[in-house]
Amino acid sequence: MITPRTAAALDAALGRLADEVYDIAEQTPLAGRGPALDTDTTVPACVADRDPWFLRCYARAFDDLAGDLAAGRRPTPACTAEEIALDLAIQDAERCQKDEPDVHAEQVAAHPSSRFDYDWAILQDALFQDKDYEGLLYHPVPLPDMGAEDWFGEFGNVPARDPERGFRR
Repeated sequence: MITPRTAAALDAALGRLADEVYDIAEQTPLAGRGPALDTDTTVPACVADRDPWFLRCYARAFDDLAGDLAAGRRPTPACTAEEIALDLAIQDAERCQKDEPDVHAEQVAAHPSSRFDYDWAILQDALFQDKDYEGLLYHPVPLPDMGAEDWFGEFGNVPARDPERGFRR
């Protein structure tokens, strides 16, 4: 389903976005309410007021999906944070393909091409169990504490992530 070039483009997007969220986490005070985020941020407005720990866990969601790809598996979201991360990464990979063709070409050059490369719409349909998370992408009001913490609640129908895994940064 995910061709090697598509996987490489998606992996690059996941890494870019994870780094962006890690950077934001490093700039955020312990009490949360970090730097003002612009509208193009990888951190949805509904969780922009969260503390560095939350943001690091969110960044790890991107890394966990990249780990799936690195292991040759389909990136399967195991929680809401991973659904949001994967959706944003698909959007970013598509944006890079269109807006930064030289960067994109470099990312995928080592992989064989296929007529099925870069079917981003199919990925949006095939990689998610449902689209319940979509409202959170553009939800302008901060979530209550329990609503935000639910982002990391594991889905019961996919393999759970190792609770002892660390952070890349």
